[in-house]
Amino acid sequence: MRQRVLKYAGIEGIESDISCSFGVAESQADESWDELVARADEALYLAKQKGRNCVQSASLESQWSTAV
Repeated sequence: MRQRVLKYAGIEGIESDISCSFGVAESQADESWDELVARADEALYLAKQKGRNCVQSASLESQWSTAV
């Protein structure tokens, strides 16, 4: 997905530095939509902290450790 964004996001004749980061989370059976989105959002911010232009998957550990 990142490669397609970089390939098609440019404007002809204009040089630009475009990057994109993604946070990915897999839905769990007992997880609400809000919890899923929160984990994906957390993963997105981790991707940005790592230097941007990357994909970070969400960890279930972070969800369970904050619930304790």
